[in-house]
Amino acid sequence: MDLYIKENSINPDQLPIEIVERKGLGHPDTIADGIAEAVSVEYSKYCLENFGVILHHNVDKILVLGGRCKLEYGQGELLKPFQVIVGGRMSRSFDGRKIDIKAIQAKVVKYYFKKVLPRMNEDKDLKFCSFTTSSSRIPYWFSPRNIDDLPEYKNPHANDTATIVGFWPLSILEQMVLASERYFYDFGQKPCMRFDFVGSDIKIMALRRKKEAKLILCVPFQVDKINNQKEYFERKETIERGLQEFLKEKFGGLLNIAVKINTQDQRVKNNDDMGYGRYLTVVGSALDYGEEGVSGRGNRCRGLISVMRLSTVESVYGKNPVYHVGKVYSLITNTIAQQIGTKFNCGVTIVITTRNGDPLYSPYNIVVETTKKVDKSTIQKIILDQLEKRSWTNRIITEGVFLPENELRYEK
Repeated sequence: MDLYIKENSINPDQLPIEIVERKGLGHPDTIADGIAEAVSVEYSKYCLENFGVILHHNVDKILVLGGRCKLEYGQGELLKPFQVIVGGRMSRSFDGRKIDIKAIQAKVVKYYFKKVLPRMNEDKDLKFCSFTTSSSRIPYWFSPRNIDDLPEYKNPHANDTATIVGFWPLSILEQMVLASERYFYDFGQKPCMRFDFVGSDIKIMALRRKKEAKLILCVPFQVDKINNQKEYFERKETIERGLQEFLKEKFGGLLNIAVKINTQDQRVKNNDDMGYGRYLTVVGSALDYGEEGVSGRGNRCRGLISVMRLSTVESVYGKNPVYHVGKVYSLITNTIAQQIGTKFNCGVTIVITTRNGDPLYSPYNIVVETTKKVDKSTIQKIILDQLEKRSWTNRIITEGVFLPENELRYEK
């Protein structure tokens, strides 16, 4: 393992310009990511309960197709259902015992939609198709006869040559973006909207120029809760003012904050628009209009698209939690960054490169960037201590580390 330490790097907070985006829980791409990850988690739990091991799978190819709706102020209905297409590859048996992977997938898809779009009738308004295969050039890879056909359990190796990035802590703007979406939710056992007239397909784009932070949000309003244009703008103003007050209370001493919601409204000048051109939905997502979502096109593993940071190219959602380096090392790098950042009270970026075929926990190269001077021997010890752990897969499954709603619970 080669280790390079670069000191006195620049935190995103210190950059003159910073841009951060988040696609909210109801965004089509985030829904696709969430379904991919939820299928992997539930399948892994099923395998552990029935076989004591997690079988080979990658369900990172999810496509969500929107439907069609009819709406005007005060009323709306879905005319065409959403469709979910599950691809990827999964093991269908172990030791001759069959697994009904389609039933697992269908159950997860319905549950996930009910969680993020609770107004939806998942029996009526959702169609599910599974095109998952068990094809492989390696015999028994997706139909293992016994644990000997799962070599990673005895001797795990990196499945890919890849570079993974982790960092700590989140910048002020990154925290602000996550807090902006959290403003719309009450969190108990599952996320619940604070406002009955707001949907979950909330998108946030934040731009900071020095100390001036401007947040632009797309916030869907439930059409049956908005009776006319006047009420639409009153509700919009209430949300805009409330969010700005919330953010100023939480971050106002750090940045000057301005919030704008649904800026597309400036294009519609008609006083009798019947809701056309406004962000109105039936169940709370742009899927109502026929938008599509594809896994891997959304947020990175920290729930953000941080434009000015180094970032991992690969998506983690739906990947195998046992040996897929892009997934396992996304958790490892962020954990190492947090350990170092906490120890030295500084900003940290970790860049780890793996080589296909190398032992999984012996990465090829590690770059550590810190915002202040650090002790190299302490850094080495923190890294080695974390690489010696073998609890990463268990955390991914039991804690649901990469499920999209968990990102909103993050606090510095």
